[in-house]
Amino acid sequence: MVRINLLPEEYRPKNTNPGSDLPINQILLGVNALLLFLFIIFSALSLTRVVQDRILTNRLGQLQQEQSRLSSLRTEISQLKQGNSFFDGLAQREFFWSEKLNLLSDLLVPGIWFRQIMLDDKTNITVGAGNKTGGTRRLIMHGTAVSVTHEEMAVITELIRGLKADKRFFAEFRNIELESVLRRKIGPVEVMDFTLVCLFKDGENQP
Repeated sequence: MVRINLLPEEYRPKNTNPGSDLPINQILLGVNALLLFLFIIFSALSLTRVVQDRILTNRLGQLQQEQSRLSSLRTEISQLKQGNSFFDGLAQREFFWSEKLNLLSDLLVPGIWFRQIMLDDKTNITVGAGNKTGGTRRLIMHGTAVSVTHEEMAVITELIRGLKADKRFFAEFRNIELESVLRRKIGPVEVMDFTLVCLFKDGENQP
């Protein structure tokens, strides 16, 4: 059956269901607002992630630079230690020879002076009729002796005896040998040139 309501609008019964009259535009506006809110949230999260990644990248770069600096510093320290070892060894050698030369000066016998003192590092030493012995370090001293009573050999022998008797000077040597002698004249004065050889002990770390 078809009912026709002929009552005026103001006398018609009101619709009690509010949802039935909700405009479609408001629904779309709410959905768009929700989507915009979600987009903003995801964009903020993405931006935060990018910023964090850049911070981590910069930090890693700084750590690599620090590691490179530390490596360079370790290398410099190692080089300095090597340099210090070299200079320490050099100082020890200088002290060694300074002490030996001072002792040699104190042990000189009147009538003797040295013309030359040298260190020989030959690996093979010829002895006698061409025979060779194992290498050893030698301290070679060329000197000259003079005596009013013409007893130069006695003066040289006294020097050798004194050098061997002094424990501080003779500590690093195993023997002191008279290698050669030669008489000559300086004007009217007769002198004797001689060569002493101090043999270092085998296997010792001599300066």
